[in-house]
Amino acid sequence: MTKIYITRHGETQFNAEVKAQGWVDSPLTSVGVENAEALKRRLDNVDIDVIYTSPLGRAKTTAEILRGNRPIQIIQDDRLKEYRYGIIDGKPYEEGTKLLGMDIMYFFRNIYKVKPELYGGESFDCFFTRVSDALKDIVRDNPDKTVLIVSHAVSSKGLIHFASGNPIDQWMSIPKLFQASLTEINYENGKFDIISIGDTSHFTAEPSPQP
Repeated sequence: MTKIYITRHGETQFNAEVKAQGWVDSPLTSVGVENAEALKRRLDNVDIDVIYTSPLGRAKTTAEILRGNRPIQIIQDDRLKEYRYGIIDGKPYEEGTKLLGMDIMYFFRNIYKVKPELYGGESFDCFFTRVSDALKDIVRDNPDKTVLIVSHAVSSKGLIHFASGNPIDQWMSIPKLFQASLTEINYENGKFDIISIGDTSHFTAEPSPQP
């Protein structure tokens, strides 16, 4: 059996400012570092064989915090990058989604059909294919190992949704993933088994509500 842990990076400056950051980047805040350190403490006694991370700075920094002093290989995979929003990237969410003629709640609930590629973004089909392919390759290359994946809000949700096997119109069945939350999935005999999604029990306070 392959054990898969998935986490989202710690809180960033753009998270705190409620800005979309897709393929643009911003550094972890002090809260974000605390998020990651709390998760590190939770994982310290887990024998992780390898860490896969998005190459974006906020994810790499989180991966390095989670590794700590342990001799765990960190592998960067471009397919784990966040969804590319196009003209929304770097803008406050409310301002950015108005450019698309919709409100923020509608956008995220219907991200699989709102076609941001018309506004310089990434088609959902391309996005979902890349994150799905990443997960398929990770389980293929790591039989009977324990893997930690460090990614982003929408891309982590894509990984989990693929593992669920649910049709895409059930996208909203995957709950919001807080920064440095932990999802646990088992993979055996060609099947995924989702154990938990977005657990935050390692935090001493309620997680930040920012997107």
